[in-house]
Amino acid sequence: MNNRYELKQSELNKELSELDMKMTKSARLPVLTGNALYNSDYPIPGTFPPEADILSYWAVGVGLSYELSSLYNINHRIKANRLQIEKDIIRIDNVRNAIDQELKIAYIRFIESKRNIESFRKNVELAESNYKIVKSKYDNEFALIIDMIDAEIQLNDAQLSLNNAIIDAINQYYSLLYAMGKLN
Repeated sequence: MNNRYELKQSELNKELSELDMKMTKSARLPVLTGNALYNSDYPIPGTFPPEADILSYWAVGVGLSYELSSLYNINHRIKANRLQIEKDIIRIDNVRNAIDQELKIAYIRFIESKRNIESFRKNVELAESNYKIVKSKYDNEFALIIDMIDAEIQLNDAQLSLNNAIIDAINQYYSLLYAMGKLN
């Protein structure tokens, strides 16, 4: 199941919802800011007399802000995010169930197609033996050409049905591989 893109996509959607929940919860926390400033004014060259008032200072600040007005909205967004995560979990379960059902159906169809091949092989064997009997009768002049043609048509139909069953088995095999996630 880990190879199926539907399941991977659903799990990524759940992870995205969890990240959205973390971001929403982080909006509850206060915002801490810090800054530092250094300013130095040197005397302007070329002025006479040079100014003696040189202003040089450092400033450091810390800020703390908290948005009170959005507390109500944040709680509702957190509840909405929780509901979204629950929906994503349910969606993942539904995708897993659908993949499981698809896999079971593909396996059953593959087994049926293999059994059909066996029955069509037996049908070909019976048609070949019927053809040999009718040919023997025709060679001994106990059957008409129409009987010979009917036996040949029956043999050709049986061989065609066998070939179609083999093609169907190949198709069902690749459907099973796709359901297993080994084909994209």
